[in-house]
Amino acid sequence: MARRAADMLQSVAVDALQLAIPLAKTIPLVGGTVEGALQAVLFIIQVKDDVKMKKAQCQLLAERVVTITAAITTELMKADPATLARRENSVVALRGTLRGIQTLLQELASASLAHRIFKRGDVGDKLTLFRQQLDTAIDAFHRTCALKTPSPCCRQQSKREKTSVIFCS
Repeated sequence: MARRAADMLQSVAVDALQLAIPLAKTIPLVGGTVEGALQAVLFIIQVKDDVKMKKAQCQLLAERVVTITAAITTELMKADPATLARRENSVVALRGTLRGIQTLLQELASASLAHRIFKRGDVGDKLTLFRQQLDTAIDAFHRTCALKTPSPCCRQQSKREKTSVIFCS
C-alpha cells in the first residue's frame, strides 16, 4: 500500500516536472538556470529506483530534492525582478548541487558488484555531503530574503521559518 502511494506521488511529480520545465524558461533572469535544475530533478526521480546501493538514503535524498526544488521554484515564480537578481547565484549553486546528485545516482545505477563493495563508505560520505550542500543552498536562497527590500513572498516566508519543515529538516 505504501509502495503504491509512493509510486503515485512519483508519477505526479514526474508529470508536474514535465509541465514545469518548459514554463521555467519564462522566469525572468533565472529561467534557464531553473530549467536546468528541474531537468536534473526529473532525472533524479526517474533513476533513484535503479540505484544498486544505499537505496534508502538515495530515496530520502531524492524526496528532499523534490520538496526543496518545488518550494524554491514556487517562490521564484512569485518573485519580483529585483529579488530574482539577488537570488541568481543561489539558484546557480542549487543547480550545481542537483547536477552532482544526478551524476552520483547515475553512477550508482550502473555500479558493478565490486564497485558497490569497495566504494560503499565513499558513497555514504558523498550522500551526506550532498545533503549538506542542499542545506547550504537553501540557506543561501533564504539569506537573499534579508538583503535590500524583501518582497512580500520573503516577508511571508520569514514568518513561517520557525515552523517550516521543508527548509529546516
